Amino acid sequence: MNLELDERFFTHTLTNGLRIIHAHQNSPVGYCGVAINAGSRDETDDENGLAHFVEHAIFKGTEKRKPWHIIQRMDTVGGELNAFTTKEETTIHCTFTTEHFERALELITDLLFHSTFPQKELEKEQGVVHDEFKSIEDMPDDYIFDHFEDLFFHGHPLGHNILGNDNSIYNFTPEHVRFFIQRYYHPSNMVFFSSGSVSFDRIVTLTERYLGNIPDTHSPHSTRVPPPQQKPFDKVFRRDYRQTHVLIGTRTPHAGDDHRFPLILLNYILGGPCMNSRLNVALRERKGLVYAVESYLNTFTDVGLFTVYFDTSPANLALALHLVHVTVDELCQSPLSPSTLSAIKKQITGQTIIAAEQKTNLFFSLGKEYLHHNCPYSNTRFIERLCDLTVAEIQETACSFLSPTGFSTLIYTPDSPSKVRKVIPHP
Repeated sequence: MNLELDERFFTHTLTNGLRIIHAHQNSPVGYCGVAINAGSRDETDDENGLAHFVEHAIFKGTEKRKPWHIIQRMDTVGGELNAFTTKEETTIHCTFTTEHFERALELITDLLFHSTFPQKELEKEQGVVHDEFKSIEDMPDDYIFDHFEDLFFHGHPLGHNILGNDNSIYNFTPEHVRFFIQRYYHPSNMVFFSSGSVSFDRIVTLTERYLGNIPDTHSPHSTRVPPPQQKPFDKVFRRDYRQTHVLIGTRTPHAGDDHRFPLILLNYILGGPCMNSRLNVALRERKGLVYAVESYLNTFTDVGLFTVYFDTSPANLALALHLVHVTVDELCQSPLSPSTLSAIKKQITGQTIIAAEQKTNLFFSLGKEYLHHNCPYSNTRFIERLCDLTVAEIQETACSFLSPTGFSTLIYTPDSPSKVRKVIPHP
């Protein structure tokens, strides 16, 4: 198959250890950003939410810019400046027309290494983050994922809510922010990544100018420890919602494990983004039990998590849960036919090629993969590995990691929790 995905990658490492990766694309729109190998799992127990708060804090003023000037810097040329925090990384990034690459690079450098963290500005931002936290609490289809991970990784930093909590947010001071930055925001713990039509020679020259003189402090910090294996749990909480919200999940291998490829395919079959997923057909198309049901495969550097989410009326909960378990179990018990496997490979290949046209998808994958694995994300390599999968490899993976006996369950219900617990299947 001639994929024609135009994947051309260039890499370079500055003398201070900062890695650079660029994906050349013939487009008037460019992207650049810095990914830092620091997220909510790198917080201590009394720092819950600090990684995300630092992401907000760097926008509140630098040695030469007030917050308003930071906002204006890219907006006035039609660009965009943004940032986000995950469990394992923090990313600051810009979108721009390519003639403004240097403007974006200089601004990101200023935010990362010259922010001043004024007390009054941080106090205002604490209110902003608190409102963000409360807004998520009002959305059960989002909040249930945070709650599930807290239970699933109980006692481990991966269970930390990225946004923190009511108590932690208001405890942060400029000293907390500076200490976190000193631990993690140094060049060898970062990747500068970009895409667009800017020449790589120009990228290297400008990153050397703006980032090459940043010292690599190598501040000591604790090594990440994988979460211990937990026993499956069933948790039911009464909530004042009209619908019953359900999340079930199980542990899977980490992002670098080769099992992730058959798991990606299995995820597509079960509850991926297409309407012909088995769970969507079983619960919505045939029975009309749910508006939507989806499965997710979330892989970290040392562990993975497969989950299935749906919401339904309390009256339909028992049947919906039963059908989810039956559908998952069928994948473990019954090998895919060669024609089914061929069809799903074609479907995922098509989805991947279409997604590649959304340039931001490649952009963010590029930074994350190079940060953690020192290798560029390649749609071509992904499709080739996917097409090599066999029926036996897929079934072995399903039996090893997706057996319903290993699933944990979290339910929010307007009904009595004791009543709901009785309908949870235990294969």
